[in-house]
Amino acid sequence: MFCNYCRALNPEDAIYCSNCGRTVQIRQGEQSTAKQKQTEGTLQPPQVAHRKRDPDDSPREELSSTPPRFLHAASGSASAVAIAPATEDDAPTDIVNAEVSERPTKGKVTAAPYAHFALQLFASCFSGAVGVFAGFEALARDTTAPAAIALSIVFTSVFAWSGRRTWRRITATEAKTDPKARRRIRNTIIASVVLVLLYLGVAALIGSVIGQNRAESIQFNTDVMRQKELARRITEARNSVTANIPSYVDTYTSLESDVTDYAATLSRLRAEVGTYDSKFPTQRQDTQRYRAVIETEIRRSELLAKQIAVAKRLALLDESSRWATWKSEMVPLLNAEDGLK
Repeated sequence: MFCNYCRALNPEDAIYCSNCGRTVQIRQGEQSTAKQKQTEGTLQPPQVAHRKRDPDDSPREELSSTPPRFLHAASGSASAVAIAPATEDDAPTDIVNAEVSERPTKGKVTAAPYAHFALQLFASCFSGAVGVFAGFEALARDTTAPAAIALSIVFTSVFAWSGRRTWRRITATEAKTDPKARRRIRNTIIASVVLVLLYLGVAALIGSVIGQNRAESIQFNTDVMRQKELARRITEARNSVTANIPSYVDTYTSLESDVTDYAATLSRLRAEVGTYDSKFPTQRQDTQRYRAVIETEIRRSELLAKQIAVAKRLALLDESSRWATWKSEMVPLLNAEDGLK
């Protein structure tokens, strides 16, 4: 057996070269082919050029530049079949390729889509928070917001469905036996629950506060407009009275319902002005002036209620007694009202 690297002759059962020490065992396919050819022909020994041996040198054999050849027994001609490569670069690559092919190939690692899940979670929380805000804001105003709530439900359902599909991809990608993967999944679930509760809770709180403020503002503006309307109607009715007791009696009697409503509206405005002053202290100067007007009108409504009561008694008296009652009871009330201006 010849060495594939240094061409040194070795025994047939040799595994390592006696000259260079490299592996010289032939692959199983080539060894069977070599044995078959050895049975058909004879091996021509190679021409070996020996050099002088020194006492200190170990015996070495050098091959001639002519590569060994097999002689075919039937034809007797030399078939130029080289049994080994000339250099290490020409070494057979079958073994190397076999080793490379036997190496385990690592599959492509797919990252879990946590970023997509986070975006879908934020989108669903935002759309859900819009619906919660609209619902609590409308509830504080004692009304409803069906359009906003319906749109919120639709968009929240779409984003939540997409997030559920992404979460299935995450659980399928993450290894269930990996402690770090289980920890990431647990932390993601906790963060998602906290985020959903925070979004919905803040939306409900802000919706309630804004709805309450808006309801108070609407009620305040409504009461102001109502107070002005009632004051106009009462003033026009009193200005249309003639200078006689029967006309006064008829006019004041007809104003009873408006005066009662006027007094109730002024009472609500007194409370609403106090609330407005506490929430908007920067406008306290204007609020104080308006509060003084409200207090004056409340005093006027009380005097009007007393005048209506006197007018009802005058309607029951005869003409001889009306004048005395008018002077003793109605005139002081009218003078007190004039003093309010």
